[in-house]
Amino acid sequence: RYYLVQEAIPPMMTVSQERRLKLDLLLQKALGRSKGLTFGAWKSHVALLRQALAQQRRSVLAAAFSLWKEQGAEALKEEFNDLWLKAVLLAARPLKSEDLARFRGGESATSG
Repeated sequence: RYYLVQEAIPPMMTVSQERRLKLDLLLQKALGRSKGLTFGAWKSHVALLRQALAQQRRSVLAAAFSLWKEQGAEALKEEFNDLWLKAVLLAARPLKSEDLARFRGGESATSG
């Protein structure tokens, strides 16, 4: 690194110009490091923010799922019982082509 600084100094400079140039180079290097550290801190902040948002989404989804389980369980039971009853009733009698059509595409029993 010392050699790079020496090569950047043009020949025939006064001592004060040489010092000023070295100081400028050191300040530029410090500024570059500062920018790197600032960018690294910003990236870390963004990563932590994204992690917090993901955790918040997960907790919201978990709360919504538990609420759905509490409130929607009865409705699902009723719907499942209706479907189960239909399946049992269909199994108790011979299947007709209308039944197959209804289960395949939701067609009405009268369409042929």
